[in-house]
Amino acid sequence: MRKSVSMAAIGLVLGAGAALAEGKADAPKIYAYPEENFCPEGLQPVTLDGVISCGTPNQTVSYGAMKATPGRRAK
Repeated sequence: MRKSVSMAAIGLVLGAGAALAEGKADAPKIYAYPEENFCPEGLQPVTLDGVISCGTPNQTVSYGAMKATPGRRAK
């Protein structure tokens, strides 16, 4: 119980920081993490720089889908 409360608090702190930076051009890319949802109501699992926490993604695709999509090759 104590660990889940700590994780929820960390997730809220990370989510709050990302929400404040969301409107900026250099805002961090927060991706949805497609796994089981143990987050508080209104939040979902997200990943930011490899850290999984609870929050709201600001990208429309998951991190796995973004990494699986091939980019353009330079000529």
